[in-house]
Amino acid sequence: MICPRSVEALTAQQGRLTELLRVIDDGRWWAGDAACRIDEDEVCRQAERIGAALDVVQRLTGEMAARGSSGTGSQLAQAPTHATPLRTAAEPG
Repeated sequence: MICPRSVEALTAQQGRLTELLRVIDDGRWWAGDAACRIDEDEVCRQAERIGAALDVVQRLTGEMAARGSSGTGSQLAQAPTHATPLRTAAEPG
C-alpha cells in the first residue's frame, strides 16, 4: 500500500526543519549569544518534542511494515539519488 499523504506530510516538515537549521547555522558567526536572539532552552525543549513525535512515527511505520511483510510493496524503498541537489521553492534556482 502506498501512503503518499503521510510521506508528503513528513517531507514538508523535513523541509521546514531543514530551513530552520539553515537559519540557525548561518548565525554561527554572531558575536555572542545575545546577538542571535534565540531562546536556546526553548528550542531544545521543542527539539525533544520533535524527537518524541519521530519516535511515534517510527513505531507506526514499524507496525505498518510488520503487518505488510508479505506481498507486493512490502519492501523498503530505495534511498533516492539525485544528480543535482534539490532546492525548495524558496531557494533561488
